[in-house]
Amino acid sequence: MMGTGNGLRMTEDVYVALVCTIFTTLSPTLIMASSFLIIGGWISIHSHDPILIGLLAGATIAIIGRVAILLMHRKEVQRPGFTGVRAGKLERRFAVFYLAFALFFGLFAARAFAIGSVDERLLLVGLLFGYGAGVAAGISLRPWIGIPSAIIAIVPTIVTSLFLPGPGNWGVGLLTALFLAGGIESMLRRYQATSRQFALQNMLSTVDRRDELTGLPNRIGLRERFGQLIAPTPGAEMIALHCLEIDGVEAINHRLGYPTGDALLKAVAERLARLMGPGEFVVRLSGAEFGIVQSGLLQPRRAELLAHQAVDVVTRSYLMSGQDLRISAHVGYALEIQQDADLDRLLNVAHHAANRARQEASRVVGDGRSKWASEPKSWANPGAARAF
Repeated sequence: MMGTGNGLRMTEDVYVALVCTIFTTLSPTLIMASSFLIIGGWISIHSHDPILIGLLAGATIAIIGRVAILLMHRKEVQRPGFTGVRAGKLERRFAVFYLAFALFFGLFAARAFAIGSVDERLLLVGLLFGYGAGVAAGISLRPWIGIPSAIIAIVPTIVTSLFLPGPGNWGVGLLTALFLAGGIESMLRRYQATSRQFALQNMLSTVDRRDELTGLPNRIGLRERFGQLIAPTPGAEMIALHCLEIDGVEAINHRLGYPTGDALLKAVAERLARLMGPGEFVVRLSGAEFGIVQSGLLQPRRAELLAHQAVDVVTRSYLMSGQDLRISAHVGYALEIQQDADLDRLLNVAHHAANRARQEASRVVGDGRSKWASEPKSWANPGAARAF
């Protein structure tokens, strides 16, 4: 993660969002490119200067590379699953051509300003200010590219104008330097404000869907992910929802304090998360109640196996506050055909199954684990529950 300069951390999602802004600059890129090629071509032909012609050719190659990257990847960056690693690669490719153009353009402008006529200098000043405005508007959210580019493109002409005779040339150099400094400050302010806004939006969208203590999805996160899972699937596939209720946390809170109880719940969440396989995820439903979702099931036996494993892993001892802590747990689950499954119905059935498991448990064995109590009848149809 990176800092945004505002006390917030730049997550991968924020970084990706900032990089994606690069690929919205195709129109200003084409405007700047066409303006430069027309004016630069006219100046090069008029001056017959081989250096200008060479610099114009280099800038043209950089323009082609930059436009090609924007055209090739502008749809890719909008697709789901566009990662920070991929964003970094594309950003670096773009930066190579962007900085290359800035270098060729800067040297071209300085050379043309030194040998050109008054009219040509006026056109060059217009190009420089247009370039600076384009950088500030289009690439300021990637300041590591924008600021060096502006300096590389504009400073050579500033230096050239200050060494030419006449107050008009000196005035152009000083004004351009002032505008460059102001533009850099404006880019930094925009970057900080926008990255902070992106970070806040990302944090707010995440905090509502995550349990603050464990970091697991909460009920809102469960509902969103469940909705994605029940999209059209083969009719034979099933989805299972488990309700796992932890007993003994309140006693630990009273005996050792709430920080220990919170640490215990976090440890339970971590054990359950490590247990999850493909198509499975765990959520925190309430204080000491966790939910597990299994999707794409073809055999009900897999749901029963995971229920056993979940209780086994969470009822193993925990070493906390210098003590060996043990808890008990009960689980119930419900199964339904995955396509168009109803989350509320599954939650209700699984919750009642877990309560029935608690009631049917005849005793608590010496190691603190719940005794398994299962229904005598096997699972037969969608919506039935098994209790342990």
